[in-house]
Amino acid sequence: MVVTGLIGRIMAGEDPLVVWGDGTAVRDFAFSRDVAEGIVMAGYYGTGNANGGFVNLGTGVPFTVKEPVETLQKIKPFEYKFDPSKPSGVARRVMDTKQAEKIIHWKASTPLLEGLKETWNWYANAK
Repeated sequence: MVVTGLIGRIMAGEDPLVVWGDGTAVRDFAFSRDVAEGIVMAGYYGTGNANGGFVNLGTGVPFTVKEPVETLQKIKPFEYKFDPSKPSGVARRVMDTKQAEKIIHWKASTPLLEGLKETWNWYANAK
């Protein structure tokens, strides 16, 4: 939800874009097509052998919230500021994807910049 929220607010012209927290919260940003492929693979292979019958779909790569903000700025320049008086949520949320790799033979493959470019272009063409 971080990425879609940022893109929507940038496209709406929020100036400067105010990002809650100080930007240091860590998240796992996975591209939707990668996750969709993971869901298909889970359907094909099944996840019954996984702990609890599930696998995590994500990149397993930690990014601070500041990183996609700065990466989006490379795609479309905009002004932003962090508001540390606002909550930034859980300090760290990154998926452990070992079970997905082992059981459903899946790993996310889209780099952050490429995924953000494709998402930006999709939003721009959907308007």
